[in-house]
Amino acid sequence: MAKANPNKRTAPAKLMAECNFGSLKEEELEACFYYEYARELKSLRDAVRKSTPIFGADYRKPARRRELAQLLGKQSILKQQLVRLLAGSIFPKPWRLLIEASKRQLMETLPDYMDVLELRNPLCVIEGDPAQFGSFAEFRRQVVEPVGPGVVIAGCFAVNLAAGPSLIERKFRRWLGRELRHAQEIRGEELRHFSFRPPGPTGWRTALNQLGALRWRYHCKRCALTFREASALPDWKRAKPLYSDQSSLNRACEGGIRCFYELFPNRAERPIHYTNGWQD
Repeated sequence: MAKANPNKRTAPAKLMAECNFGSLKEEELEACFYYEYARELKSLRDAVRKSTPIFGADYRKPARRRELAQLLGKQSILKQQLVRLLAGSIFPKPWRLLIEASKRQLMETLPDYMDVLELRNPLCVIEGDPAQFGSFAEFRRQVVEPVGPGVVIAGCFAVNLAAGPSLIERKFRRWLGRELRHAQEIRGEELRHFSFRPPGPTGWRTALNQLGALRWRYHCKRCALTFREASALPDWKRAKPLYSDQSSLNRACEGGIRCFYELFPNRAERPIHYTNGWQD
């Protein structure tokens, strides 16, 4: 590896905020996890930056939807919801540099949205008079929006309960298969399921530490520092993640990359701070 310019061997001013999540409170971890991993998506950063006209009064127009889809690429349902939450905010400013009011707002919204997206309301059986919703807007808010526009089919079933469960199930599966084939032809990527399984209460901090390791390695390699050189410099040592040797840090980085691709499976877009393994 080429020797670095000594004048560049200082850590970036925001490196501690980018890489070190050790001081986060427990109640912050889940929202911070989604926020910080979202910061690794360039398409999401660009979409939030350009989202003000898109999420104005004309958002429902097809041209606006196409514009947003072009910015976000695949997995539009997940990314559209993130853009909606982050539009008009100070994203992509690091979580640790956010004011407390912004943190509280994200802590109240991000986890709930991600829970809804993960479950995806696979089957919503509505009993009784459809007029119970009062209006189509109410139906849309309760049934359609938690999943995403363009995915929900609304209608009625006439079921002869005397036919027995096996025959009813067979008829329903046949109808469902036909509808899914048709939907796949016209909606394509919108029907991709959000299959991410969060790391759980004990895993949020680990996943954030892995992301911190990935960013630390990225900045060190940009300065042409070997692991040994970076670890020896005082300001880099202050920002160093919780991994004491090169092999454990590389493993942590790989864990962060895997977590990113589980959350955003589109392999065409790497994390912003992606680098190959550190080999001195």
